[in-house]
Amino acid sequence: MKNKLQLLALAGCTETQVANYKRHQDQRKAGKTPCPALRRNYNTCNGRMEVYLRQLAKEEATCPRRRQEKKEAVVWALENARALADFTAHLPEGYITLDQVFQEEVASAYIEGVNGVLPSLDTIDNGHRTKVLEIQDLVKEFYADVAIPVKFDGPAYMVDLRGSLGKIWEKSIKADSWDLSYSALQPLAVETKWVREHQIRKEIRSEIESAMLAHFPSMK
Repeated sequence: MKNKLQLLALAGCTETQVANYKRHQDQRKAGKTPCPALRRNYNTCNGRMEVYLRQLAKEEATCPRRRQEKKEAVVWALENARALADFTAHLPEGYITLDQVFQEEVASAYIEGVNGVLPSLDTIDNGHRTKVLEIQDLVKEFYADVAIPVKFDGPAYMVDLRGSLGKIWEKSIKADSWDLSYSALQPLAVETKWVREHQIRKEIRSEIESAMLAHFPSMK
């Protein structure tokens, strides 16, 4: 996050105005009373910063990427990737699970869309989301010969993920059945070098995008 002085420059204040704003701050910290000119400058700068921040908030609220990042399907994928990383932190350096790679690519595909078309990720789309998510098991099955099993506390991972998702998980009628499926997860790990050299992310992303185009009504 940028500090106030940086924000003032972005809001259009001159170098002199920013310098005088800092003088006002320094004098107040020292217990002194700034002169009227410094107080007027301080108020002017704060006004410009307030207008800038309001405009910035408005732009972020209407930014397609920001809207996508807040959707439940995206939050689910990102939190899943985060939980997988946390519960496989014991892996040797240079290893990552195929499960984490998949969840990260799902999140990216949902945020960026396909050929400029973003999925709505509404109730109708989400009703078809299993067609995308089942690719995770297919990826693990396909690359099982180059992967290694991982010591993994599935129940603890499930509890962590369920807690971080909160209402997104709890409001579903399938919440209890998800407890069982997520607790039973057995990740497979591969070398990050191998992932990079064989463009595995690109392959996984292509499969995810194909499933989105085939099954998400908003993308047809």
